[in-house]
This record gives sequence, C-alpha cells and structure tokens, in this order.
Amino acid sequence: MSGRALTLFISGRLVQQEERDSVQNVVTAIAGPMGVEVLEIRWLGAGRSRSVRLVVDQEGGVGADTCARLSREFDLEWEARMAAPRDFALEITSPGPDRPLRTVKDFSRVVNRWVQVERQSDAGTDTLTGKVVSCSEDTLILSESGILPEAGDLSGCVAVPFAELRNAKILFVIGNTTPRGKMARRTTRR
Repeated sequence: MSGRALTLFISGRLVQQEERDSVQNVVTAIAGPMGVEVLEIRWLGAGRSRSVRLVVDQEGGVGADTCARLSREFDLEWEARMAAPRDFALEITSPGPDRPLRTVKDFSRVVNRWVQVERQSDAGTDTLTGKVVSCSEDTLILSESGILPEAGDLSGCVAVPFAELRNAKILFVIGNTTPRGKMARRTTRR
C-alpha cells in the first residue's frame, strides 16, 4: 500500500477536504490569468470513478481551445503542487446557452438583452420578461417594452429587488420583436 493510500485511509475526510482545497487553489491560480471565470467546481462519483467538473465562462464565451488549454494548465499546476498526477477525471465545460443568472456580474453582462426572471414577493410569484436596463448591488431594472430608456428616465421599467429573485435566464430573440409582444407577467398567488 502506498503512503498516499494509507494517508487517505487513516485521515479519510480530512484528506478529501485538503484535495478539494487543492483543486480550488489550482483552478484559481490558472483561470484568472487566462481571463476565465470559474462558475462552479463540482465533485462527481467516488473511488476510481471520481471526477471534477469545472463550469467556466469568459467574455465572448468559452470554446474548445480554452477548455483544452485549461486542462493542460491544470495538469501542469497540479503536478507541480502535488508532486503526482491527479487521480480523478477532469471535465471542463461552459455554462451553455441556458446559463442561470444569479449575480450582479451575471446581469451586468446581459445589459440590453432579453431575460426572464422569476421573483417571489409578498403578493406571490411573478414571472417577468424584459430587457435588462441596469443592475446595482440590490436591484435589477427591466424595460417592459424592450426599449432602453433615456438616461435617468425609468418610466416603463420594473425594479426587481435581488432579494426577491428566484430564477433568471437569458432569452434568445430572433429579429427585433419582443418576446410574446409586451412584458409578459404570470402571477401565482399563494
């Protein structure tokens, strides 16, 4: 039995957490300088069939060349830090077109794009569709008509507090028409 396997056997959970921290450190070290944002690190499987899935994004989207480069850089950095090759599969993927929007940074990337958001308020659950006008640390502003307002004029817009957001995603619209005509609202009362 190798020393590494013995350590895993004796320490069990502690070593697993150290390995998770090591993956996080390696990903952080390589992704930032490449201009890549790591959205998620997920461990899958167990034993010999373990894998790590990295969901990454960057300005302009993530292509196969970026994923391949990240994989090569990950292996080089991992071996330099751990003095051994990794013993888990590595999967690198983009979030895809249905990427959920969660943070201010996510919404800042999609200003002037159509989105669908679900919010939970005291009145119930609303599903809203509109163009992102702006967002701040606590509020998302959507245009009901899809026309971006003049500076300072937010008439015809809806302010959605981030605290009320439950789900949000980009809508893909072909042409210059609005999805379903106007701002679509569906309300479910409790």
